[in-house]
Amino acid sequence: MPRAPSEWFRNKRWSTEIEQSFFTRLTRSRAQRDQNLVIQAVELVDSRPDVALRLIEVYFESRTSRFTIRERGTPRQAPCKGWANSKRRWRPIARL
Repeated sequence: MPRAPSEWFRNKRWSTEIEQSFFTRLTRSRAQRDQNLVIQAVELVDSRPDVALRLIEVYFESRTSRFTIRERGTPRQAPCKGWANSKRRWRPIARL
C-alpha cells in the first residue's frame, strides 16, 4: 500500500533521492519541522542508525523550540500523561 503524501517524513528506506526529497520538504515545513525530523529518525533507527543519528544531530543544531526548566514555581500543566502534582512538585504517577 503506498504511503499517503502527507507522511513524507516516515520513510522506511533511505537513498540519495529520498534524502533530497526529505530535506526539500523539511525546509518548506513550518509548524512541525522539529517533530518531522525526529519521526523520520525513529523510522530509520533500526535499518539505518547512521542516518538516524545524523537526523538527530540536525534536529539539535536547528531546532526551533527550546525546553527550559523554570527556576521557581511549578508548571501550569503536567509534563505529560502519567504525572501528578503533589505538594507543588511534579512526580510520576505510580503504575499498578
